[in-house]
Amino acid sequence: MITEQNYYKHRTKESVSERVLGAVVQEALKLAEENTSKKISQLVVLDVGSGSGEYSFVLERYVKKVVGVEPYLPKHREAIKGKKKRRSSVVFVNKKIEDFSSKQKFDLVLSITTIEHMPESEKSFRKIFNLMNKGGLLYLTSPNKSWPIEAHYHLPFLSWLPLKWANKYMQLTRKGETYEDCSYSLTYRGTKKFFDQFPCKYRFIVPENADVGYLGCGEGDGFYRLGLKIGIRLIKISPFFWNFSKGFVLIAIKK
Repeated sequence: MITEQNYYKHRTKESVSERVLGAVVQEALKLAEENTSKKISQLVVLDVGSGSGEYSFVLERYVKKVVGVEPYLPKHREAIKGKKKRRSSVVFVNKKIEDFSSKQKFDLVLSITTIEHMPESEKSFRKIFNLMNKGGLLYLTSPNKSWPIEAHYHLPFLSWLPLKWANKYMQLTRKGETYEDCSYSLTYRGTKKFFDQFPCKYRFIVPENADVGYLGCGEGDGFYRLGLKIGIRLIKISPFFWNFSKGFVLIAIKK
């Protein structure tokens, strides 16, 4: 259980748009159906870092069961309130994923921008793969550490700095006292090296629906979306251009 995080403490009360939520969920379900032996209606889904339940509540419309695991207590409480309001059947658990246990295995796991908040990410993902059925699918999005504008606080080059200097930068710009709870993002090469150690076959994907695209976070003005389209075309030409992407969408099939 985590009771305080600098990121949530200073975050504005914005939420993910219904358009992006729907697009991400549909993309993940389509990929699960294509890559696993289960029909969508029979999927048992784990939402890692489920927050206030935004993705979990959309997922449950289509699948057999959803379990959301969230370590940050205030967000977990929001999810419980949302569950009561919606009369939802989602199971919400207030634990770090590495401390979560279940007799039931999962067919689909969502990890939506959570890896950068995991101080023990290797331990966390080892647990995640242990919780998955053989042939199960992990759907992951994450920011690119190499992107010059940091994803959470929007400060130039923040993610490039050693933590000591990143903390000072945060304090000078009055964004908070510490960057630590958002500081674990990876580069393209770092992400590949990270997933090479697990029993899975993984690949980076360009979403069919631009609203999903962590390449552009699914939101933005016309100029922003033009950049997204150009980026997608470049990545389709060569995977090398993932190095310059704002973020990543990755799927991994457990062996």
